[in-house]
Amino acid sequence: VSFEGQEVMNVSPPPEGFWKLGELDKTNINNPYKYTNNKMAPFDQEFFIILNVAVGGVGFFPDKFRNSPYPKPWNDKSEFTARDFWNHKSQWYPTWNPDQNDGEQAAMQVDYIRVWKMKP
Repeated sequence: VSFEGQEVMNVSPPPEGFWKLGELDKTNINNPYKYTNNKMAPFDQEFFIILNVAVGGVGFFPDKFRNSPYPKPWNDKSEFTARDFWNHKSQWYPTWNPDQNDGEQAAMQVDYIRVWKMKP
């Protein structure tokens, strides 16, 4: 991975693959690639990159997760996670810096994305 022409990260997945590297084995999600025997999975086939800002998801961030100084604004066992997130707006919204540059800094910003094919 490069930033402004400088390599900032070189990723070589362990034998258990990217699932282990990303510590997804510590989540409540089952590894859909565990039977592929390819440490490059899921990047060993064509895929789409989806970028979004989403709230209220369950099973990925543990309930004890903290985005300092506040805890995650919803609980995985709640039936209304998006509503719970919204009800805690006073905690998370200021971290988006909405008053800077007419709110332009509050949006998700992507300069560019590059993807290369790697050899296994």
